[in-house]
Amino acid sequence: MKKCTVNPVAFCVWIWLFVVFGWIYALNCVLAIILHELGHYVVAKMLGYQLSKFSLSPYGVSRSYHDVDLDENDEFWIAVAGPAVNIVSIVFVFGGMLDLKQKSQYEKINIFCKKTKNFVKPTFYCVGFETTLSDLFSKMQSSKTCIFCITLESGKVLNLSDFFVQKLLTKYNIKTKLSEIIKNTNS
Repeated sequence: MKKCTVNPVAFCVWIWLFVVFGWIYALNCVLAIILHELGHYVVAKMLGYQLSKFSLSPYGVSRSYHDVDLDENDEFWIAVAGPAVNIVSIVFVFGGMLDLKQKSQYEKINIFCKKTKNFVKPTFYCVGFETTLSDLFSKMQSSKTCIFCITLESGKVLNLSDFFVQKLLTKYNIKTKLSEIIKNTNS
């Protein structure tokens, strides 16, 4: 490679990213661009092309391969190599961030159970509006302590304890849907 240039506007854009979003974000952007372009470069080298110019600009990177006409098949593989490297990078980055042994927020919750006079870990169920009290009651039978999570139309999450569901059972028919109960509560 004979020449590598950095466009001053690109340099200013990276400085702006650094100032606005912080050095980690700016560094990640630069590394993503470098890895992406390295993917194009490595495949072009493997196919026997020589890179004569490499220029970083605000819209990306431009390359020149000695004014040689690229074969359509080679051009396809060179073009696909950059995004392929980005996809592989994403898999490694996010795969490394996953901690499968880490407990969720809900697993850290303990509730005092009046029946056993002890703290217990509740079982969380996400239920919809069409769920009936009968469905909730059957889930309560299979678990010591339950909490039912319902996402309302406003986006808020309503958490119902098994104790509260038992109170609802005394007031409503067992076949009543949660949507009807919420509708009656709001009116």
